[in-house]
Formats: sequence, C-alpha cells, structure tokens
Amino acid sequence: VRGTSSVHNFNKEIDLVLGEGDFSKRRLRSLFSHFEDIGVDYKIIWRQIKKVIMLTILPLLQQMEKPITNCKNFELLGFDILLTKELKPMLIEVNLGPSLEVSCLTDEYVKEPL
Repeated sequence: VRGTSSVHNFNKEIDLVLGEGDFSKRRLRSLFSHFEDIGVDYKIIWRQIKKVIMLTILPLLQQMEKPITNCKNFELLGFDILLTKELKPMLIEVNLGPSLEVSCLTDEYVKEPL
C-alpha cells in the first residue's frame, strides 16, 4: 500500500516540525510554539488572523436591523485560514455549522472541550 506509506511519512515529517497533529490539523498552541522556535512573533500573525475574521464578519453585522442585546443564542462558525509562505493569513472558507465530529487526536484536543 504505497500511497498510505507516503502519507504516513509526510505526516511524520510535519509532526517533527509542528508537533503532534493529524495531517494538516494542528492546535494553535503547537503552531505558535513552532513560530517561537524559528524566531517568528506569532502574536503578529494571530492579530492578522483575527483581523481577517473580523473583516469577514463585519458585513454580516451591518445587515442586522438592530443589535440584539439579551439574546442567549449563538452561531458557531468555522474559519479555514491558510498561511502563505510569507506567513500572511488567507481566508479559504467560512463554514456555517462546522462539524464537531471527532475523527483524530487533534479533534479530541480541540472539539471535546466544546
């Protein structure tokens, strides 16, 4: 099973760089730790990611007729963000009602506490 072996080797190589994870999924803690190890200020990147998210949500807020003040409901959104080789965050997609299914170890760390 040649394809499975090459995928496993790829995942092991990524784990060596970014810490324990599953394929492209990593906890922010692992990613930030990796950035610190290579001398990159992750706080700048995190601010840029938050800016991308806020600029994405802003048009939705403008569509609301009036702010809801005592509402106890919420909507869970999933933001898929890619970092370019220059470490610039790029929005790939926003998922309305993202899956909370646990299918790997990274999902256990991230989703089960929710």
